[in-house]
Amino acid sequence: MSDLTPEMIMNIVVLLALFVTIVYAIRLSRQLSQVRGDQERLRKLIADLEKASDRAENAVKSMRETAEGSGDDLQDRINAARSLTDELEIMIEAGDSLAGRLELAAESSRKSTTSGKKAVSRSGPRPKTVEKPVAKKPEPVAEEDDGKRRSRAERQLLAAVRAKEKQEG
Repeated sequence: MSDLTPEMIMNIVVLLALFVTIVYAIRLSRQLSQVRGDQERLRKLIADLEKASDRAENAVKSMRETAEGSGDDLQDRINAARSLTDELEIMIEAGDSLAGRLELAAESSRKSTTSGKKAVSRSGPRPKTVEKPVAKKPEPVAEEDDGKRRSRAERQLLAAVRAKEKQEG
């Protein structure tokens, strides 16, 4: 062992240090290769994520446009339905009013027919004649500002519609 000189010991220490450095450099090289591979996978993943994000954004825009269009169509239908409901309410009111007047006219007609029969029975028998119901003359029609001639019922209905529009407007 005495053959080892300080110079040789230094060479052995340098040799061992070089060996450790080479091993460490190989490990670092492998880790750097792995990082580069991971970096490429990360880039690909980011690109795929960007594409998916763009597709999702376009889909959201498309859904928003579709929803807005559907909402407008739905609102139009709701408005039309409300308008029809209002018109039907007015027609029902006019029909109820007409039914009430017809009922009064029928009662009045029954009363006059009943009183007429009593008068006939007091004065003696009459020959049987079939009385034809007398048709009422149609309501006089008035000319409106738009140049159309309207019956009384039409004028009432038109006045009710206009009154309803004024209430809403």
